Amino acid sequence: MSTFTLQPGRLIIGKAGQTEPIQLIVSVRDWKTQYPNGTPGMLCVFPDGRRWPVVVEVSGDNMVATLDDDLTRRPGTYRYTPTWTENGQVMLGRQYECVLLDSPARGHGPRWEDTPSWATQIYRAAEDVVDAKTDAEAAQAAAEDARDKALAAKQDAQAAKTDAETAKGLADDAQEAAEAARDRAEAAATLAQEHSMGFNFSDGVLTLTPITDD
Repeated sequence: MSTFTLQPGRLIIGKAGQTEPIQLIVSVRDWKTQYPNGTPGMLCVFPDGRRWPVVVEVSGDNMVATLDDDLTRRPGTYRYTPTWTENGQVMLGRQYECVLLDSPARGHGPRWEDTPSWATQIYRAAEDVVDAKTDAEAAQAAAEDARDKALAAKQDAQAAKTDAETAKGLADDAQEAAEAARDRAEAAATLAQEHSMGFNFSDGVLTLTPITDD
């Protein structure tokens, strides 16, 4: 759904015959404050001068009108006037001009009112801006995804580096322990030889035997 806030000047709200619903919004806060029991309404003047009541509802401080097919079928300038009625007294808001651009694909006959060329140019430029914004948002999402993946890869690399450093430390400790054990074994062998004793260490038991000439 396309939603537009009514404002002074001509407001381009879409193309004639488009399937996407169009919604118009205008503030009625002052009326609600002064006439809390009032009834909202809106009057539309077609490009050919016909008048048409618009179904509206109040949401918060806003009057909201969802345009039906009769209000979007033909191109041209539509004039909308919000109203507020209480105890037979009718308050009229300012009149707002909304433009529906021509849609050549519709193939309808003569138009009620030619759409200004400047309006068509602005509308097309606006569509280009929307497309560019969509592309930019997609590119930003892709960049954020790549950044997240790079961060995860960096964290994985750091974790792998830490694991490798830990493994190296354990290997160094094991090598040092093996070297210390070898030194102790050599010292024990030297000591046993000095006392003409042979030795054997198995299953935690140290056995010393005299060395004989046999």
